[in-house]
Amino acid sequence: MFITIEASWILFFIFSGLVIFGFYCWRRPVLASAIILLLAPSYLIKIYHWPITLLELFLLVFFVVWAIKKAKETDGFGIFFRSVVDLFGTGFLVAVFLIIFGTLLSTFLSTDWRVGAGILKAWILEPIIFSLILADIIKSRWELEWLVFALCLSATFVAAASLVYRINGWLTFDGRLAGWYLSPNHLAMFLAPGLILAGWGLFVAEKKNQKITWAIAVLFLILALSFTFSYGAWAAILAAMAFVVLSVNKNIERGKNGILLFCLGLGVLFLAIGAWQVGDEKWVNLLAADRSSWQSRLMIWQSTYKILESHWLFGIGPGLFQSYYLDYQKFFPIPYLEWAVPQPHNLFLAWWLAGGILGLAGFLILLVTYFKNFILTKQKQLLQILLAAAFVYLLVHGLVDTPYWKNDLALVFWSIVFLSYKAARRCD
Repeated sequence: MFITIEASWILFFIFSGLVIFGFYCWRRPVLASAIILLLAPSYLIKIYHWPITLLELFLLVFFVVWAIKKAKETDGFGIFFRSVVDLFGTGFLVAVFLIIFGTLLSTFLSTDWRVGAGILKAWILEPIIFSLILADIIKSRWELEWLVFALCLSATFVAAASLVYRINGWLTFDGRLAGWYLSPNHLAMFLAPGLILAGWGLFVAEKKNQKITWAIAVLFLILALSFTFSYGAWAAILAAMAFVVLSVNKNIERGKNGILLFCLGLGVLFLAIGAWQVGDEKWVNLLAADRSSWQSRLMIWQSTYKILESHWLFGIGPGLFQSYYLDYQKFFPIPYLEWAVPQPHNLFLAWWLAGGILGLAGFLILLVTYFKNFILTKQKQLLQILLAAAFVYLLVHGLVDTPYWKNDLALVFWSIVFLSYKAARRCD
């Protein structure tokens, strides 16, 4: 669901904004990258029928200006590549290469390479390039914190706007909050990492007005998430909070007690919301009904496994699951419970289908190197732990959904990964 802009006066303001943004990219690249994170939901805005979104226009300006600045520096690109290798290590770079190459190969061999090429560009290459540049431009602790703040602020804005939908009764047919997204689960997947990271801001803020601001942000995010009735998101948040509690140690002084209370309070809150839902029709249907969302997911996964039987090596290419899913109905005697299914409701299966065995291998190597980096960091600080908790949330929710395969979700995913590495280096 895109918003297409064709009015000339709006285009004038957009391109004027891009010129001003280009100036900030040159003079204040960290601020420019924070603006991009704030604009993550703008991927829904397209100009005419161009194959590019408003978010991608800002990313393109960001990339071009950064590349020009690097070209003007003596051995600028050489220094950049050496710093990337030094920061992430060869294992991580191998993972990124396999993800890109696997998806590229799967796209080339798919039945519709145009669809796959667009997704490869917008959901894999652009977020990775953006995040690699983050690793280059972040030079201090406060710059890292600025970008985490931008992630939280973007989620807070979306939460506040979505609550306006709730107040006006603009809900899905089953009474769930989706905002302007296609599903409540998509809204929840965008908001949850922001809520987890907001815990850091809430308990490291020193001034009273800052604490109040963070508390309001947390309140908005909790309310919006609760109205999505996304059980997968709630369960994944609980898993992330458990991860934080297990990771916080005696070496963390600032904010330790506060973050433990935050995790406990957030866990109890979502457990209470879940318990309140026990007698609700949606909860009862989840466990007992023949046409529940859980039964639908089981059928989707069965169809996915059937597809992988003949496409296990190269996958089917990005963006083509819907057509394959419908075509494979002939292999099942029982009609599908759900027909509009753009993704297989599992992050790992989605990577396998979209990138083949190489893409899946790259994603698994990414996970191993990420947590190896986290474990080997000797003195972990609160920010690194909460970034890792946001990553844990994405993986746990990814067991029953696909918190990656959208422009905004992919941007959040890779930003969290790269900021985590930068936070670990700053903590050593």
